[in-house]
Amino acid sequence: MADKEFYYPDLISAYLQGNATAAQKDKLYEWASANEDNYKTFLQIKNLWEIEHPAFSEAAVEEMKNSDKIRVLSSCRSAKRKPRISF
Repeated sequence: MADKEFYYPDLISAYLQGNATAAQKDKLYEWASANEDNYKTFLQIKNLWEIEHPAFSEAAVEEMKNSDKIRVLSSCRSAKRKPRISF
């Protein structure tokens, strides 16, 4: 069967949402590993999904950045050394 022009949007969506069953994951894996075009299609859709659905909100990222800075500064004060800040 030539799946080059066909992909499984419902399976990919369920997988990316974390709702895919084991059977659905197996079917998606079989399709994606059938050829390079299928795999590239899956990665393109996955990349778009990750852009639209980031793992953390901007507010959460800022909060983590701030808490890391506080942790670095407080550990430096107790050790009396200069803070190492990375970007």
